[in-house]
Amino acid sequence: MTMCTCAMGCARNPMADPGVFGPDCSCWCHTRQDIRPDPRPDPLLAALIDARERKQRADHDMRLLLAYAREHTRPRPYRLADLADAAGMSVSGARTAYTKADTEEAARLTVGTRGRHLLAVIISLLVNRQAAPAPERHPAA
Repeated sequence: MTMCTCAMGCARNPMADPGVFGPDCSCWCHTRQDIRPDPRPDPLLAALIDARERKQRADHDMRLLLAYAREHTRPRPYRLADLADAAGMSVSGARTAYTKADTEEAARLTVGTRGRHLLAVIISLLVNRQAAPAPERHPAA
């Protein structure tokens, strides 16, 4: 393998100073930087990015639902075996799938909905991520 004529800045030269290239350099490590990215996104890569983001949202939703089911339901939490089966996890996986932050987020998102129907709680967890719903005010007795 031949050493590049630019002694400084070439990836082939381990003692190189990054960013300094010789004027006659034709190494892949330098010429590749001159290639401008295509301004149009690659549809396959865009689809993969979208799928990854959907998967991350689904994982987040599952953590919130598990945290709510185990930490915020009264009079007792859902059984781990039932949650694990529904989530497609092992019992130990369901037990460790969520963090304290997930538990706190689930509590914040369901403020004011705990006394309501379970469907309202689920909607609060999955739809109202950005802002917690305003607490319900009960009329003075």
